[in-house]
Amino acid sequence: MFLSFTLKTAALTAFTALALAACQTASVPAATPAVALNTDTVALQANTQSFAQDTAVAAFYAQRCADRGITLAGGSPDAASEAFFARMTAAGYSRPQIEAATASVDTGATGQAAISYLEGRGLQDGDDRLCASARTEVSQGTAVGQLLSI
Repeated sequence: MFLSFTLKTAALTAFTALALAACQTASVPAATPAVALNTDTVALQANTQSFAQDTAVAAFYAQRCADRGITLAGGSPDAASEAFFARMTAAGYSRPQIEAATASVDTGATGQAAISYLEGRGLQDGDDRLCASARTEVSQGTAVGQLLSI
């Protein structure tokens, strides 16, 4: 049960960072006129949901393994969210499209998906293998590992 609460909290943290990135007034480069507006909002929504899940897992690893030198790349969920916005903008999505996808992220489903992700690896909160698993994620270059720094 603790794992469930902790990961749902990490998912909420990831979602909050994603939502805050959506609200920032700092300019994110707009798609250049040479790039047509990407209208594949189904893919955008899937990418956004996956990013939220991956960030929740990475934040969980970082919370549990900070004393072992494992942190979020860029230092915070905010930095990861800003990088995500930049990638989606570069893929041709408009800021309103990204904001709409962000607003529709289901934090409950994200938390549950993050729990399933870790449980699928045979991990649970307090497991001595958590930090080793985080290091493996980084060394293998997984989506979660790309959000971590060692």
